Amino acid sequence: YNYKSNFLQRSNNVQINNMTVSEAIDRYIKSKYTVLSPSTVNGYIIIRRNQLQNLMSVNLTDITSELYQSAINRDMLKYSSKSISNAVGLVNAAVKMFAPEIQSKLFVTKPQKTKASFYIPEEDEIDIIYSRIKKLKPILIKPFLLASQCGLRPSEIAALSGESICKGHIEIKSAIVLDHKGKPVRKAPKTYAGYRSIPISNQMEQVLLENINNRKQSLCGGILAKEISDKWRNFFNANTDLYYFKFYALRHYYASKCLLMGIPQKYIAELMGHSSTDMIEKVYQHVFPSAMQKYKLLLARSMDTIFDY
Repeated sequence: YNYKSNFLQRSNNVQINNMTVSEAIDRYIKSKYTVLSPSTVNGYIIIRRNQLQNLMSVNLTDITSELYQSAINRDMLKYSSKSISNAVGLVNAAVKMFAPEIQSKLFVTKPQKTKASFYIPEEDEIDIIYSRIKKLKPILIKPFLLASQCGLRPSEIAALSGESICKGHIEIKSAIVLDHKGKPVRKAPKTYAGYRSIPISNQMEQVLLENINNRKQSLCGGILAKEISDKWRNFFNANTDLYYFKFYALRHYYASKCLLMGIPQKYIAELMGHSSTDMIEKVYQHVFPSAMQKYKLLLARSMDTIFDY
């Protein structure tokens, strides 16, 4: 393979006995390069460059739990618990590969996980946003519909072509992400669950295939995931009366909509490309506030039936 990163190349001849944590991570990434997704590699490189920096120059043979914990504590001032957990996972994997006897002796405490918080737009918000996008930001029409009505990820939206649209459904077989150099790369889904078929209506199919003269043509004009996010943010900057939320929240809207329709979690997870229902259960705690209020009122009213006896 052709991997040009300088900090990886310099680790080729480092002896394990003299290897630092950063060099171990470099070699770990290099050894896994062909089996990891470009976005995962990019994430590892970012961790290597920015996190747990007090530990990176330490030789593997000199790591202690105290040094390791000190680096974690320092990062707690700058990074989220999830980000630190990811960094610790990478360090542990690299040390285990080259010095398993050392890794088994390291004991550290990661910051406590914080409760996930999701913003889920309401039905009327979705309607207003769609009406304005049609007038002001037509390039976002298809990405918006694919995320809010089909539950697709931005990277999956970027990979769609006219061939992805079959009669009555969309076939998801790939995604387009950026590699460590910022170059778009088409990749297969991370897991088998990523391959899936999403049902669509006849009208949705017609809208998605508008201006598509060749089935091999990009469905959304070649727009990339980052460009979708940028244009989404710009749209809200121009519509300051609307409450801003990230484009990815449209997937949470889709999940909540499915839940409120009574679709079993197992099938929602399959539609969204999840290998388990874990994420669906998290979203379950954040269903539309208006729906939650409706259920609360129903429960409160049901209490009065006891007084009829």
